[in-house]
Amino acid sequence: MQKNTKSYFGDLILLSVAIMWGFGFIAVKIGLNNGMSPFYLMFLRFSVAALAFLPFQITKIKNISLKTLKRGVILGTFLFFGFAFQTVGLYYTTTSKNAFLTGVNVIIVPFLTWWLTKKKVDIYSIIAAFMCLIGIGLLTLHDSLNINIGDLLTLICAIMFAAHISITSIIANEEASGTLVWIQMMVGGVLSFIFAMLFNETLVISLSSSIAILYLGLFSTFLAFFLQTVGQKYAHAAKAAILLSTESLFGALLAVIFFKDAFALNMLLGCILIFASIIVSETKLSFMIRKA
Repeated sequence: MQKNTKSYFGDLILLSVAIMWGFGFIAVKIGLNNGMSPFYLMFLRFSVAALAFLPFQITKIKNISLKTLKRGVILGTFLFFGFAFQTVGLYYTTTSKNAFLTGVNVIIVPFLTWWLTKKKVDIYSIIAAFMCLIGIGLLTLHDSLNINIGDLLTLICAIMFAAHISITSIIANEEASGTLVWIQMMVGGVLSFIFAMLFNETLVISLSSSIAILYLGLFSTFLAFFLQTVGQKYAHAAKAAILLSTESLFGALLAVIFFKDAFALNMLLGCILIFASIIVSETKLSFMIRKA
């Protein structure tokens, strides 16, 4: 493929991942609303994804290097904590707010990438960070200055996902996509089971939650994270972050459709500011400069 073709191919892949993740917010909420506990839901999600990967990886297990194993464990740990804070946060906040606040990871990615690769943060990223902070305030602060515990947990989840995106972008071209993602699924499943035991959770499965788990495992995890790793071979970390962050838009819109989540004016303004900060951070307003 030529460079531009590869870039468009990567963009399309990452956008499809964002759509799958957007539906993932709905599936998680359905699972929680039907009695699933957070860590057992995650355990089944990762287990389904790991089993789906197994036929493609079983002949490659003996050839996995220690370096790849270490990288998979690190990424899997960040992935687990990202989903853990996101899933538990959904207990205490709305699906639409959870989706939008998860998208804040796009603002964190440039700063993390700077720290990891020593590439300086530009003025656009700093301006976008302040815009995002104001947007978060409008979205989460209502009658008082107290942030909902669900909102706070979701913001922590955004940091974990930002770390996952940044590290994936750095090492994507050096690793086999399927093997790296499979290790992450295994790590996520093991950690989820351990935490389910620690918190004495009870496994409850209904028909609705079973369908939600199958979607989360096969599409929102197995297929989506494989495609994410492939797509990030052709897209810079910053560009990948903005494309993946559109999951927050899809998630919020779907939450309004499926769960009738209400949007007050200040919440709408907060969402617009957060999305605008994402655009400023990742495009550097280049489209306006070119037009001028």
